[in-house]
This record gives sequence, C-alpha cells and structure tokens, in this order.
Amino acid sequence: MDTTLAVFVFIRNYLSIHPWSPSLREIADGCGLAWPSSVVRHLDHLEQWGLIIRQPGQARSITLTEKGERFQI
Repeated sequence: MDTTLAVFVFIRNYLSIHPWSPSLREIADGCGLAWPSSVVRHLDHLEQWGLIIRQPGQARSITLTEKGERFQI
C-alpha cells in the first residue's frame, strides 16, 4: 500500500507541473520500481479506490478524479 500511495503522490506532483500525465517508465523511475509493468498494478489499485481515471489503450491518459484531487496523505 505504501508503494501505491507513493505512485499516487508522484502522479499528483507530476500533474501539478506538466499538462500531460507521466509515462509508466517515468512513474517507475520516480518511485524506484524496477519495471514499468509493475506500475500497472498500482494504477489498478488507485483506479479501484477512485483516485484516478485512465483511458484504455491510450498512453499518458491518467487524470485525477475529484476525490484524487482532494485526497490527503
């Protein structure tokens, strides 16, 4: 769960600076994960928790939900 929250914090911080969402590689590198594919599991959890939305089959499509924007860590 700690890693999933670290992924969320990375995404939220990235989106505060850039007008596009981070790639899987950028998230993996930013969170110290060895493989970009391991990020997908964390994104699945964040989506299930209602904090993010992704567009299937579309790169860099992560957006925060209203709940994600308000979420306090």
